[in-house]
Amino acid sequence: MESQNSRRDFLKKVITFSCCSLGTITLANLLNSCENIAEYLPETGKVRTYEIDISLFPELSEIGSCISRAFGNILAGKDLIIVRKDIGTVDDFIVFSSICPHGGAKILLPYTKEGNFHCFEHYSEYDFYTGDMKVPPNNEENFYGRLFKFKCEFNPSKNILTIFY
Repeated sequence: MESQNSRRDFLKKVITFSCCSLGTITLANLLNSCENIAEYLPETGKVRTYEIDISLFPELSEIGSCISRAFGNILAGKDLIIVRKDIGTVDDFIVFSSICPHGGAKILLPYTKEGNFHCFEHYSEYDFYTGDMKVPPNNEENFYGRLFKFKCEFNPSKNILTIFY
């Protein structure tokens, strides 16, 4: 009888150890993934920059124009959305992620010049200049999200947009 109790105690210890190990590994991976997300935020101190010569994109010459393109490894090579909101200042541009915060689908550019961004998968809509949600996905009233906005600075004299990520 005592050997059965010893065996049970041993199995309990093995199972407890296995669960703790698995939990630790899962937690480490979760924290690591959060660190990768945090690299996009300038406040973390892990700031990288990417410079774009705006003269190479004539479609961005007017206020209210926008493009969706991939630039380097920002967002792991997924598209960024660049919006022109002014001319001649350091705040000429806004840079958003093209990944929908609801389900990760690609955000589409507006259908009209005065339109907003749209998610084709769940029909959510985001404000052109702020990235704030205007229409929730599939009219899910409880969901709120906004497009991720990258910090950026424009040098009008050099026509260079610097994106911080």
